[in-house]
Amino acid sequence: MSRLLIQQIKDILHEKPLTRIVSFGLGHFNSARSNGAFQLALLLELRQSLQPELPVVVFDPQFSAVERQWLEGQRFEVGLNDAGLKAWDRTTLFYLPHCGRPMHNNILFAHWSPTSLRDVMMIGNSLKTMPIPSDAPRELAYVIKARMCCKEWVLPKFSESSTAFNDTVFTTFPNVDLRVPIDEKFWVRGEKPPVYSALRSEIIVEDTK
Repeated sequence: MSRLLIQQIKDILHEKPLTRIVSFGLGHFNSARSNGAFQLALLLELRQSLQPELPVVVFDPQFSAVERQWLEGQRFEVGLNDAGLKAWDRTTLFYLPHCGRPMHNNILFAHWSPTSLRDVMMIGNSLKTMPIPSDAPRELAYVIKARMCCKEWVLPKFSESSTAFNDTVFTTFPNVDLRVPIDEKFWVRGEKPPVYSALRSEIIVEDTK
């Protein structure tokens, strides 16, 4: 599956060079059959196939000291948890298989402009089919708006684990969609980051280590 998935990602990327991969929510990966282990294995293979020297930054406040040390040994930068609110310049692939809805929304908030969003690529949950709670539509405002200008490719199923990559998609924001006439208020971004109440349990906003 991994070869097919990586080839599909390469086909989507075409010749557009990546600046980095930023990963969120791998969780613990010290168990060989855990979702985190499968997701980390694909991340390693993805970097090797795309560009062995490609910078990779990983965020997860649940990493143990041993896991952090191992990741640094693989030339990964282990960052402090920023909850997806940092704006990254140039083309960045965000790798967040099955992270919570707030993390997807925060990444969109941080890059909410046509110039920034066209450099965002995501491997994660589908924005188009992501459930929006009836009591929390404002909490996912950027997910809702991004549905109007994103393009998604459903990635191949991962037969070795039904949960590690179930319903995972590759998402981009191509120029052709960004140029569709949209209400001028569409690109207005709030001054403060989103606040989550109904979805608070889906995101960790501070490091636990």
